[in-house]
Amino acid sequence: MPLRDALVEHADRFPLVGVVRDYPVLRRIGEIRHRQYVERQGKAYGSMVLDRQCLIEPSDFTSVNIYARDARGITCAMRVGEVLGDRNPYSPLFEKAARRFGLSVETTLTCTRLVRAPRHSGRHAVHLIRFVRWQTVHAGWRYCIMQTAEKLVPFFRKFGFTETGIWADDPAAGRLQVLVLDTNMRPTQEESDA
Repeated sequence: MPLRDALVEHADRFPLVGVVRDYPVLRRIGEIRHRQYVERQGKAYGSMVLDRQCLIEPSDFTSVNIYARDARGITCAMRVGEVLGDRNPYSPLFEKAARRFGLSVETTLTCTRLVRAPRHSGRHAVHLIRFVRWQTVHAGWRYCIMQTAEKLVPFFRKFGFTETGIWADDPAAGRLQVLVLDTNMRPTQEESDA
């Protein structure tokens, strides 16, 4: 099942999670990204849109962006794409990791650009990860590949991600570890939101 069909809101199970369906919501996520990655972390990411202080990339239009929200707006967001056919510049690296570990690229997705609003602790990222896992496993997706800074690896280990030993030296983000999640076709277990 295509990701756009698999990643649909599920108000009963995931009431905080939404799927981006229009540009104003994507623009708000782009503003949060710009603030986190460019302003606070000093990363030289380039945006494909002319909106000031907004980081939106080509793969945002071929992937699915999801977000969590509270009464004050978006708290965190993440982009979910397919390993193949995604306009993500990291797709060749992700495809290499999939092939190296014998993962079916047809059932492997990617999670990129996890971001949180400055006012928020980021604890809603847990809801995004659980939402992606639950929805995609039920749609026949099995693996997830992502890359992250070394300091965030312990956070993703809690969700079953493992290190691959593959690193990328991103010109803007620096050294990033490639992680893989094998769901074994099991949705998330009900865990506390600690």
